[in-house]
Amino acid sequence: PNVALNKSLSLIGPNAGISPVTNLGGRVAKAVINGGNVGAFDGSGFGFTLMTGVTSLTVEGLTFTNFDGNVFASSLVPVTAVNLHQNIFDENNGGLFYKFDTSVATDFDVVDNLITDHSMMVSNTALFFLGNVANSQFNANQATNVASRELFNVFHTLTNTTFNNNVLNNTGGLVGLFANQSGVVVDGNQITTTTQFAAINVDTFIGQ
Repeated sequence: PNVALNKSLSLIGPNAGISPVTNLGGRVAKAVINGGNVGAFDGSGFGFTLMTGVTSLTVEGLTFTNFDGNVFASSLVPVTAVNLHQNIFDENNGGLFYKFDTSVATDFDVVDNLITDHSMMVSNTALFFLGNVANSQFNANQATNVASRELFNVFHTLTNTTFNNNVLNNTGGLVGLFANQSGVVVDGNQITTTTQFAAINVDTFIGQ
């Protein structure tokens, strides 16, 4: 069963403020959240579901491993702020964050995270599959060996947002932007060996 989050909260690990991208050796002992699914790809583990009552979520300095499916998911809950900083996502399968609700814009701050050895068995989704995004930054993340589609997909509305200074190696691409959009910047990214789709895909089709 999934873990239901029904109020705004912060999950702060011991490595909050210590970069896994530029200072991996300087991190202290890890706090690991284990999704409980090792290689089965049958949904038998758990994830976090954002329920009515959540308007903001902050997650910093943690390590997530062995998740099958979305680590965090929110369908029809109007979450207005999500902050993911200095986390490690290692050896997971499926998506990392699914945010379908489009009734309000969400301010995403996804900065300085490390994503490694990510699979996409019995699934086909961007790691971050998002609907209505505004005033956000998806910057300075590093992804290596990610067998999936793009890291970030925004399918409905996207305004005043940056995708800057990310480092990708052997991944499915950086962004798929299929939303009505304005004020979007994609700059300073290092992308080596994309395995599926374009490294940067910008289109006018809403709902991809």
